[in-house]
Amino acid sequence: MALNININGITQQQIVKLCFIDTETTGTKPDIHGIHQLSMIIVALDLKTGNRSLLEKVNLRMRPWNGCEYDEEALKVSNVSEEQISTYQPETEAFKQFRNVLDKHCNKFDKRDKYYFVGYNSQFDKDMCYAWFNRCGEKYFFSYFFSNHIDVMTLVTPMLFGIRPDMLNFKLGTVSKFINIVTEDTSLHDAMYDIEITQVIFWQYYDNVVRKSEHTVSAPTDSDVAKLLQDNTPKMDFPFGAREKREKVIERDTVITFGKYKGKTAEEIIEINASYLLWVEDNIADYVLSNELKEIVTATSEQQREQFRERMSQNKYRPYIDTNKR
Repeated sequence: MALNININGITQQQIVKLCFIDTETTGTKPDIHGIHQLSMIIVALDLKTGNRSLLEKVNLRMRPWNGCEYDEEALKVSNVSEEQISTYQPETEAFKQFRNVLDKHCNKFDKRDKYYFVGYNSQFDKDMCYAWFNRCGEKYFFSYFFSNHIDVMTLVTPMLFGIRPDMLNFKLGTVSKFINIVTEDTSLHDAMYDIEITQVIFWQYYDNVVRKSEHTVSAPTDSDVAKLLQDNTPKMDFPFGAREKREKVIERDTVITFGKYKGKTAEEIIEINASYLLWVEDNIADYVLSNELKEIVTATSEQQREQFRERMSQNKYRPYIDTNKR
């Protein structure tokens, strides 16, 4: 099969390879935090027909290097513990498996033969992977990937211009619900689940926006730009319409049906860990605290933090030291 097509007199590749990647990490800083789960789906896309073929589907769990820092909130988001991560294979072993898969479908010595790195908020995942490559002794990240990555979060933004002010956040789970993609809140932040959802959003965008538009590689003229700005410019027919916001308001007697406090009421959780409810509002799509509850939670959370700081200052959490051993 021919690998090239001609568009406006310019020869282009017919087959491109998309590497959908999502990571779950011990924190947000590539220099001090590491990856503990990486999921990748590689797809070959035929630009002429729009057909695609699944090349690889990989799910890797790994133990970051000794000295890697662990952020408690990041681990809560992924629903994993440091102890659990300690049982995973070393990141260097996982990297060998990852690189072997990349090498199967890419010649890193051919500058035209590369993958497109695709993700949701892909700059984060790309930065984490780049740091991982370097730690494992691979200095040629961009021999595998084009420098211009594809961020699905950016692609979907114009579809939600009008309702963005009413959205709690722009995280994957929230966006999915607003464009009528059914997700399970409890499955989000598993890297494989997240990248599957990301792929669904990307292909709907590609099929209904990119494939429907005319291919052109020529630079736009001033008249072209002016035409695009006219009010009567044909509007894009997006594949899925935004739906009305559907919030689940948490009151004092609301029973939480997920997470580590599953089965407890909001009032019970306040006594244990009030800040958890603030985390729920920020991270779980569609959930909001009632105004009354938010005031209580905010005040109680600050009190609990102050009590914790006081206990720490009194050395109540000092590790036990056997003074008989000198």
